[in-house]
Amino acid sequence: MSRYVWTLLLSILLLLAQPKIQAGVTNPDFSAIGQFSLAYTDDHTEQPTAKPTLGLGEVEFVLDAPLNPYLNGAFVFSISEDEFEIEESYATLNRGLPLNIGLKGGKYRIGFGRLNPAHPHTYPFIRTPHVVDPGSALLLPGDESLNDVGLQASTLIPVIGNYAVLISADLLKGDSFHPDTTTADFGWIGRIVNSFIIADQAPSEFGLSLTQGTPDPINKTKTLVAGADLKTKITISPSLSANSTVRIHFQKD
Repeated sequence: MSRYVWTLLLSILLLLAQPKIQAGVTNPDFSAIGQFSLAYTDDHTEQPTAKPTLGLGEVEFVLDAPLNPYLNGAFVFSISEDEFEIEESYATLNRGLPLNIGLKGGKYRIGFGRLNPAHPHTYPFIRTPHVVDPGSALLLPGDESLNDVGLQASTLIPVIGNYAVLISADLLKGDSFHPDTTTADFGWIGRIVNSFIIADQAPSEFGLSLTQGTPDPINKTKTLVAGADLKTKITISPSLSANSTVRIHFQKD
């Protein structure tokens, strides 16, 4: 076994055995976010037509706090008119491990592309883009997002100057791919993000994502989804900037 593997295992054991690190947080950060909406359409295939409608959507409650100097915990609860759901419940370890390795475990929105990990209320636009909307594009599994129980390892590699590479890999429980069955079948996802600055003025990112799961565990049919995304920020003036994001996905069953 290599020296790096032994160092990683030893670091994890030391973190678990730290006698002086205590989880003394009793008042975590708390926030509540509502998604009130006003809609109007003249599409005769939708109801109601040519009539404004008001909707509460859902309300999200977020609890977030450091558990100790190394671990951070987060809970995201979603409440709508007809259900209560734990959208996310996970812990992250972002410091203390060699090679800039970070760990994340629990139930969370999987990092496929830039938008899937984010909640819709954080979008700078009203609706989820078609290419990543599970209700229309049907590229990613899940009713709202690719959300699963998993374990992620990631590392940030500084390359040269303003260029860096973020690499992450997740082992997924896989239930998002086959929500109507109880058969266990793992899934996985890998992502590479290249961060750089163009002409020292436009911070940009180019990412590649690849995930695979089993929609039908009985017949062992697998789905492979690949995606590419590009984001750049152009500064027009000291107080004005513009963001542009491009996403490309394809699916193979």
